Amino acid sequence: MYKKLYQYLLPLTSVVAFAACQNGQKQTTAIADTVVVQQPEKPNMDQLETPLPAFPNMVYKVAQLIPQYYDIDLEAEGDLNNDGLADKALVLINTRDTTAQRPTLVLLKQGNAYSVNTISYTAFDPKFREDGFKNYDYEEVSIDSGKLVIKKQAMGPAGSIESTYKYMGDDLVLTYITTFNMGAGMAKPSKN
Repeated sequence: MYKKLYQYLLPLTSVVAFAACQNGQKQTTAIADTVVVQQPEKPNMDQLETPLPAFPNMVYKVAQLIPQYYDIDLEAEGDLNNDGLADKALVLINTRDTTAQRPTLVLLKQGNAYSVNTISYTAFDPKFREDGFKNYDYEEVSIDSGKLVIKKQAMGPAGSIESTYKYMGDDLVLTYITTFNMGAGMAKPSKN
């Protein structure tokens, strides 16, 4: 029985292998010596769905900083730059689009006024996702012992993140970060 099977399979296999090796098409174009890679364009901040607001450099009242259609979402007060004056950290939210970026402002007290020292659009994610759910269940900004502390916590893959910033000279620098993330079958803490 195996002998008959080999009689038919051997010629059939040879024909298939021979046909597979045939290259019926010849290359008609030359291979280029160089490859041109296009770099992605930088996003044009003026063409965002929700344009980012502009802020003045100095104000006497915090309310003067709040652009139209924005409210203060989170706020902290304390001495950040160790000059004995109460500085502020504000996280703003767009009241017409809660999925828009949230500006975080660090205001240093100078006499009777506040100087807008730092603006970040990445310290806090948008408050809500496109599907209407919050990105984080709990968020907090605080100033403690000359440090700006940002805490965000959520169940599931978003996890928890705590970031600590401190002034080094005139620059506000990220000095410590702790994360805890979990997803399908994992839970992983990390400290840097």
